[in-house]
Amino acid sequence: MSAGPNIEVKTVVVGDTDAGKTSLSERFCYGEAPTAAHPTIGASFLQKVVNIPESPPVVLQLWDTAGQERFRSMAPMYYRGATAAIIVFDVSKENAWNTIQTWQKDLMTYAEPGVVICVAGNKVDLDPAPSFSEEACRASCSSWDATFHLTSATTGQGVDELFTTVARRGATLAAQNQRQMRQQLPKSTGTSSSSSSSCC
Repeated sequence: MSAGPNIEVKTVVVGDTDAGKTSLSERFCYGEAPTAAHPTIGASFLQKVVNIPESPPVVLQLWDTAGQERFRSMAPMYYRGATAAIIVFDVSKENAWNTIQTWQKDLMTYAEPGVVICVAGNKVDLDPAPSFSEEACRASCSSWDATFHLTSATTGQGVDELFTTVARRGATLAAQNQRQMRQQLPKSTGTSSSSSSSCC
């Protein structure tokens, strides 16, 4: 692992209510199958340090947002400053994929340019809905430069892979943004020191 300060990756977790957003976040952070979850009000916050080869430690800051329609107007407030986003949907729910494009458009509108997007088809421990097509989901995600993951908060399937991917891609983007900011800082020309010398 490379030495250096931690890299903070703010990540918003979005999706319809009952998609399993909170359960996924808690499974990753605590390593246990979640207990009965209650709907999130507004947003909740969790964080975990992720160790990635050839990178400083990544502090994954997870903002788990409410999926209910009455809280949707609050979501853009949490998008600001986010390096990454996870869109979660329930593969066992009929036509659940149809709402993913709405969440993706919201992120493109309100989140930072170039935000990293990962999509989680959650609850794969249940029978998938007839409308669910893994191939179609992967194709759509590829067109957005997003990764697609099959997950289950109940069994743990795909959970570590999902969040490790978010941390790795988010850290890469965060490092790029930091380099760009440093390049935009005004550079000292040394003019003032030369002038000072000539006056002596």
